[in-house]
Amino acid sequence: MKLERITLNEAAKRRQKDGNLSNVDLSGMDLRSLWLSRADLSGSNLSGCNLQGMGLDKTILRNANLRNANLAGAFLQTADLMGADLTGANTKGAHL
Repeated sequence: MKLERITLNEAAKRRQKDGNLSNVDLSGMDLRSLWLSRADLSGSNLSGCNLQGMGLDKTILRNANLRNANLAGAFLQTADLMGADLTGANTKGAHL
């Protein structure tokens, strides 16, 4: 499946509308300005993204690509990470 590449501004609009950010390409972006708690990011490409210190409670990250993402200090206790690829991700201090 080809993922749709969207801008940070478009991601913010979709998040505000219905929280559906599934199957999109946000790779390499600094996402710390987005509120992603309870968002659906299943199947999305978040490789190389900066998610440092973010509250990702109840965020759906099923089968998401989080390779080399910065998750340092992020709150992921209730996030759904089933099938997510965390290869090379910085999880130092993350709450898993």
